[in-house]
Amino acid sequence: MENESLSKSEIMKAAKELFLEYGLIKTTIDEIATTARKSKATIYQFFNNKEEIFVEILMEDFRSLNDFVISEVNKQRNSTAELKTYVRTTISEAKKRLLLYSLLKGELKSCLINHNKIRHDIDFCEKEVVKNIIYNGMQTGEFSKNYEPYLDHIAYYMINFTRGIILQLILDEESNTHLQDGIVFEVFLNMTIKGLKD
Repeated sequence: MENESLSKSEIMKAAKELFLEYGLIKTTIDEIATTARKSKATIYQFFNNKEEIFVEILMEDFRSLNDFVISEVNKQRNSTAELKTYVRTTISEAKKRLLLYSLLKGELKSCLINHNKIRHDIDFCEKEVVKNIIYNGMQTGEFSKNYEPYLDHIAYYMINFTRGIILQLILDEESNTHLQDGIVFEVFLNMTIKGLKD
């Protein structure tokens, strides 16, 4: 069992290096096997194709990012600080950590293999984090309880607001100077949080 875990890990590590260097489309199973020093048969014990390897790497990267975001959120003293930390940390760390960030630059449509399943899994994790932050803020009186019936929707829009910024950073690097302006971004974030308090 330990050898199997090691083999799978080595395959994923080799594939990640190749995906980052050449992209998903240009990378082949043969190249992954050569780089990982495994036979193709060994790869096919764990994965049906390179897209499955990509999805597994993507989810591993997301779990790592999510764990880091939660650890940063948990260091904060109140729900306002937690929500700001969630948005800021998700945006800043996504660029550093997610394989998806690098691949999406050149292969947006090709990379979104099984995107409905990926999105569902990621949505669930992120939505729970944001819902808990806002719900706790409502319980402490920091945020208005008037919005409690809309908690699912607010969390959904908040995670998509954050994703929208990340996507803009990915797709439009040259014209995103407004996203790099911390003061303007802070004003917008403060306006959003003020809305939750009213």
